[in-house]
Amino acid sequence: MNTKNNPVLRAASCLLICLVSLGSCRLFSDEHSKTEEPGASVEVELGGLAGSSEGAKALASDLTVTVRVFNKIYRTQIGSDATLAWDAGSQRYKGRITIPDTLGEIYVLAFGVNAQGQHVARAAANPTITTGTSTLNLVAEASYTPGDGLTGLGPAGGQVFWDKGSYSDGWRYLEVAPTRSDHEWDYSWGGMGTRINSDADDLTDGDIGSGSVNTARIIAALGTSSNIAAKYAVELVWNGIDDWFLPSWRELEKMHEKCMALVRPPNTSDYYWSSTENGKEYAQIVCFDGTWSPWNGSWQKSGTRYVRAARDF
Repeated sequence: MNTKNNPVLRAASCLLICLVSLGSCRLFSDEHSKTEEPGASVEVELGGLAGSSEGAKALASDLTVTVRVFNKIYRTQIGSDATLAWDAGSQRYKGRITIPDTLGEIYVLAFGVNAQGQHVARAAANPTITTGTSTLNLVAEASYTPGDGLTGLGPAGGQVFWDKGSYSDGWRYLEVAPTRSDHEWDYSWGGMGTRINSDADDLTDGDIGSGSVNTARIIAALGTSSNIAAKYAVELVWNGIDDWFLPSWRELEKMHEKCMALVRPPNTSDYYWSSTENGKEYAQIVCFDGTWSPWNGSWQKSGTRYVRAARDF
C-alpha cells in the first residue's frame, strides 16, 4: 500500500515501526525527558562499628545492608532502596545509589540487619550531593539513639523514640511516623459505650510496648469499616512501610519527650489519641506542646482528635 501521500497511514506506519524496533515509543514525552536527568551516582561505603575501647570493630560479613534516601523536610523516600555488598578486602560494605540532582536537603540512612531480623548496625548523614559521581563513607553505630536528628533517624523516615536495650518479642525500637503523616480531626476513637479491654485496670495498657497489642484488640472488636483512630494507624503506608499502630499514652509521652522537633505541631497545641482505653466511654489523649510537659487526660470516644502512628522493629 502506498502511504506516501496519506498522512494518517504514514503516521500509523511510523508508530508500528517504533513499537516493533523499540518495544515502546516515547517521542517527546515527559518520561523520556526524565530519563535524561543526569542525577548523582553515589558510591556508599559502610565501615566498622565505632565506640569500642579498641576502636572501630569490624562489621559481621553476613548482614543485609540497605541504603535509603529521604527528603529532609517531608521525610518521603527518594528513589528506591539500594543494597550494599560485603567487600572482603576492605572489610566494608559497598554499593552505589543514584539520587536525582535537584533535591534540596536529604538524609541518607544505611542499616544492617542480621539473619534474625535484628538491626545491629546503622549510620546516617545529610550530605551535599552534586551531579556526577561522589563517595559517601559512613561509620556504623551499633544502635539507634532515640531523639531528633541523624542518630535517631529510623528506617521509615521517622524518628526512633524508644530503645528498650535489647531485642525481645521481635522488637527493640519504637519509631514515630513523620509529621506529614498526621491526620486531621476527623477520627474518633470508636466503640462509644463498649469496653474493649477486659483488664480490671484499663490504664495498665498505657505502658510502653503495649500500643501494638492495644491496636490489635481495637481492630478485632470494632473492625475497619468506620473512621476510627486505630483504623487510620493500621492502614497507614509511609515510604512503603505498613506495620504501624496506634501508640499507648506512655508511648505518646515518650514521643514528645524524645522527638519534640518532629512531633510538635507547627502552630499550636494539639491532642492525640492513644490506644489506651479508660472505661466504656473514654480513652486517653496526650497534648503535644513545645513549651511544657505533655498533658494527658481522658476524652470521650465519640470525640475527634489527631492521630500519630508508631511502629516497632
